[in-house]
Amino acid sequence: MCSTGDVHLQKKSYIVPQEVIAMKTTVTARGQTVVPARIRKDHQIGSQTQLEWIDDGETIRVVPLPADTIRAAKGISRGLRQKLLEERALERRRG
Repeated sequence: MCSTGDVHLQKKSYIVPQEVIAMKTTVTARGQTVVPARIRKDHQIGSQTQLEWIDDGETIRVVPLPADTIRAAKGISRGLRQKLLEERALERRRG
């Protein structure tokens, strides 16, 4: 705090968690289950959508896969080439 009474706040970034939705379904004798309607709607899961099941040993996550994975990945490496070239130049200067 300054003597004038001003308060200086340091800018911080926070990750704000989204609403967590918990829903229960039952697995049939054939190992099938239903994706709840709200989740299907919110994540655009249709009748031919592939789902990836990820088991980390403690939890299981179900992730819908995009129909066109190449198109979905477009742009995720934007700027990566330039960053790699800059890092390589820095390493060369260091010796």
